[in-house]
Amino acid sequence: MCSRFFLIVTVLGGLVPVNAVAVAAALVVFEVGEKRRLDGDMEIVKLIFESSGKMCIMSEDYINKAIAVNGSGPAYVFMFIEAMADALVKNGVDRKNSYTLAAQTVLGSAKMMLETGLHPGILKDMVCSPAGTTIDAVIDLEKTGFRHAVMSAVQKCTDKSVEMSKK
Repeated sequence: MCSRFFLIVTVLGGLVPVNAVAVAAALVVFEVGEKRRLDGDMEIVKLIFESSGKMCIMSEDYINKAIAVNGSGPAYVFMFIEAMADALVKNGVDRKNSYTLAAQTVLGSAKMMLETGLHPGILKDMVCSPAGTTIDAVIDLEKTGFRHAVMSAVQKCTDKSVEMSKK
């Protein structure tokens, strides 16, 4: 599936491959460095990659950082979906419905953020009722280091990507 993309990338520039290309919901991160001038070819590149979702052009300096979220981030999201689904199963919901509930929640939340342009913190606050169930769960996520775990994983991935790019 991605081999054709890599062929184009080898000739024209750098790319962060993402599995969401398969469902036309990818954000393809493409870098164009000083040594890679696309000029007239850029419209063709945009046409190819925007057909698989969205495209983000970045400088070479940021490509290893983008990999940590755009390239590896789906694994973190899948782990989050799996964890929410496992909790539902623990509470008696069947596995199939648990996965559907968790995945649709992530999809809807992401879509809401992208379409409204609101800061994720504002959207989170809109879900948290005073003295409600969600704020209790959010406090527990904070106590157990949820944000730190995510940020640490992204940093670890960034560091590894930078290290691998030097080889």
